[in-house]
Amino acid sequence: MKLSQKTFYNKVLGCWMGKNIGGTLGTPVEWKRQLNDFTFYTHDLNGEPLPNDDLDLQLIWLKCVEDCGLNITARELGEYWLDYQVANYSEYGIGKANMKAGFMPPLSGTMGNEFKDSCGAYIRSEIWACMCPGRPDLAVQYCYEDAIVDHGNGEGTYAALFSGAMEAAAFVESDFRELIKIGLSYIPADCGVAAAVKTAIECYDSGMDWVECRDKILENHRGCCPFHSLSVCSERDIEKGFHEGKLGYDVPSNIAILVAGMLYGEGDFDKTMCTTVNMGEDTDCTAGTVGAIFGIIYGIDKIPQRWIDPIGHSIQTICCNKAHGPVFPTTVEELTDRTIKQAKMVSLYFDGKENLKTIDLFGDVDDLSDVDKSKLYAENLESACRFEVLRPMNGPRYDHPLFNVALDYERTYLEVGGETNITLLISPKTWNDPFNLKVEWLSDDLDVAPQDKYYIPLWSRGIRPVEKVTFTVSSEYAEPKYEATIKLTIPGRHTQVFVPVVLQGFRRLDEDEK
Repeated sequence: MKLSQKTFYNKVLGCWMGKNIGGTLGTPVEWKRQLNDFTFYTHDLNGEPLPNDDLDLQLIWLKCVEDCGLNITARELGEYWLDYQVANYSEYGIGKANMKAGFMPPLSGTMGNEFKDSCGAYIRSEIWACMCPGRPDLAVQYCYEDAIVDHGNGEGTYAALFSGAMEAAAFVESDFRELIKIGLSYIPADCGVAAAVKTAIECYDSGMDWVECRDKILENHRGCCPFHSLSVCSERDIEKGFHEGKLGYDVPSNIAILVAGMLYGEGDFDKTMCTTVNMGEDTDCTAGTVGAIFGIIYGIDKIPQRWIDPIGHSIQTICCNKAHGPVFPTTVEELTDRTIKQAKMVSLYFDGKENLKTIDLFGDVDDLSDVDKSKLYAENLESACRFEVLRPMNGPRYDHPLFNVALDYERTYLEVGGETNITLLISPKTWNDPFNLKVEWLSDDLDVAPQDKYYIPLWSRGIRPVEKVTFTVSSEYAEPKYEATIKLTIPGRHTQVFVPVVLQGFRRLDEDEK
């Protein structure tokens, strides 16, 4: 299929303009649990948007891709997060602190993180969607590497996969109901995000108005008021008991509000944006993402000029470290141009690599008549190979030319005299003959059972896609942090992989256990 350069440009520009508009519209009432009554901007703007982390965090990811290439992982993104991202609150700061202590993603986003179920990841999914138009399968891989940096195995990561899949598909699918189905196909059916999305759909389909829908969402999927503060919760919502809930459990309700805003907006920009903000909660995030999705579906030409004029075309940043020089885009047009450049590289690289022509960004005529919509949906996401190894949620993943390996931590701490399990999930990449993998633990801190040297026979990918081996580690000595390295080699082969293992030497009271 072909998407002309003009159409693609208009959709990407519409995405970034919609993001800027939504973030600016929602910022004045961000994180207030109340019904609002917006019909337009409520503050003087003087031709510039309000700074918003939802947009400027994505400038950091763009810089990372430009510097490091297309095959980036959470490791590279984490390094750029530490260098360029200056905000230290909630999940942002917890992820940074964990990485500084030596914990790799997704552990950096999981450990001691009461905000791993919050909104900081799905709000930065547009860069990946715009780089992978018509390819939600690729977009969610980038979204996963992004989200686990500071959301680990939380609902925040599932929200990022959901929004990224919808946005990538929106370049070739304009039916929002189908986009919801596509997004849901990339996340577990029993996760909190999926449940909240289904509530929003049921409310709309049953004929409820948007206020009733919003109440039903908060009734079933809310977290607490920000930091348990009643000052940001309306008397109406306090009377309904909506002020109570789990700290940091924010993203299911906000994703549901995003979906409700699109459904009740019914394709009208004003109605879509204002309905979303009027539901309250994390309003700059929900409205920013809704604006971006609208812009991708309909293009910049369908965003009314009266929404653009008050904010202009500049980008105002709040979370980007500018000490490195003028490395970030300063206008939505510059951001669009640099995004499209990366999108063309993605198209050339992955279409050539996989011999799968999904979208031609170099055509001059739109031709979407041969779009195979079934390819937009996930292919058996929960299969062992795809879910456990390609998207491990309880430990980092490492690559070897012949196999992938992921760590699955039973827990991230070790008590003196106690023990915990660490499982290796190993997936062959090839269909060649079986081979033996030598696993060797290198550590002065840990005792490893049943033994610290081990041979694992690996079959070809088609026979056994995942091999699991569990080791029990313990220590008789008290350390603030236990460290080890797992050396993986194939006898007769020259390539080696060294996998770091890090455990806390104490137990946090809020540590989640399986």
